[in-house]
Amino acid sequence: MSATSSSTADFVYKAKYGGIVHEEMRRHPTLDSISKTGGIGLTNPYVVAYGDGQGAAAGTNFSTAQTNVSPVKGVQFSMAPKIRYRIAQVDGVSSVLSMGDANAFENLVVAEMKGNANGMTNDLGFDVFRDGTGTRGVRSSAATNVITLTVKTDTRNFFVGMTVKAGTSTTSLRVGNTTVTAVDYDAGTITLASAAGITGFIDTDLLFREGETGNILMEGFASIIPLTSPSGGADSFRGKDRGVQATLLAGCRLSADGSTPEELAMRIASSIFDAGGESDTLVMSPLNAQALCNRGSAKITYPEGGGTMNIGFTGAVLQSPAGQLRLVSDPDCPANRGYVLKKSTWKIIYGGPSLIHSTYDDAKFTGKFWFPKDASDVIEGRSRVIANLLCNEPRCNGVFEIV
Repeated sequence: MSATSSSTADFVYKAKYGGIVHEEMRRHPTLDSISKTGGIGLTNPYVVAYGDGQGAAAGTNFSTAQTNVSPVKGVQFSMAPKIRYRIAQVDGVSSVLSMGDANAFENLVVAEMKGNANGMTNDLGFDVFRDGTGTRGVRSSAATNVITLTVKTDTRNFFVGMTVKAGTSTTSLRVGNTTVTAVDYDAGTITLASAAGITGFIDTDLLFREGETGNILMEGFASIIPLTSPSGGADSFRGKDRGVQATLLAGCRLSADGSTPEELAMRIASSIFDAGGESDTLVMSPLNAQALCNRGSAKITYPEGGGTMNIGFTGAVLQSPAGQLRLVSDPDCPANRGYVLKKSTWKIIYGGPSLIHSTYDDAKFTGKFWFPKDASDVIEGRSRVIANLLCNEPRCNGVFEIV
């Protein structure tokens, strides 16, 4: 790959049109709503209690209570920090030529800084809903270099210029890589420069961004409240087996069974309430959220005609056993998943002066994003995130499958 230059970013130089709209900027309502706190360390222990002591009996069976005494049950998870990087480069001559309103719509250096920050935020929004493996989509079929994904909206996870790998898992990768040359949201396809550049690339292969494989990303909802229940004796999450009490240590879950998403959400909420929890948020992808609102709108009757018709809803609240669930439409949420959450139980713990920060840690570079690259007329910007996601009350959260 190469640094940004006047030839690769000629769009910033003036001709006779006005302004740049940064279409790569996206909305991340769930990421934005999660509390973020500094102070992450090398290991970050936190405790979830899941059982009372069982020294109990009744009537004249006092000695039985003594015999059956058992301690309070709990686990201490150890959360490791996960690291993300973003690098931007601009050649020196092009950065000078782009300076000033008379020469360019936007300074190249500023444009690259915005792109770096936008990209990192987009990655974090992706991470919050995923399992840390880096899987961005699954190949369903292919017509030469045009790849159709099994989940149409997963095309949102790919960008033109992204270098991708493929494999049967995040640790079992095929040889070779290629780059994305086009993304079609409507068709649910991505076009690759050369699908043949990945040896043995077949349908059902997982797709990853190169450099993000090996369970090295933030452990998001799909890890902390997985759709598949943790199995006792086989689970290992942050050093512990959640299978001993899956609901209290890994949340509630429901597979698709033909019910509508709102029905599944209400059943999840019932399970949460049954487990002693409470929730306040229902998160779904925009199309699923809109479909829910449309079904609600279809139930309205109009006793009198005339006037101007006002159609549809901008939001919804489900009255559930676990509490009022405010519907959040989030493009980061996979189209085949829905989540019932208690927002206050989630927290991103990060290291550094801010969640997204420059990697130039030396005192004389503090606060700087750009620095001259060695042995070339190029400046390089480096940003970093050191963070992970924590849930201190899993029983208040649940996931359901949408088909």
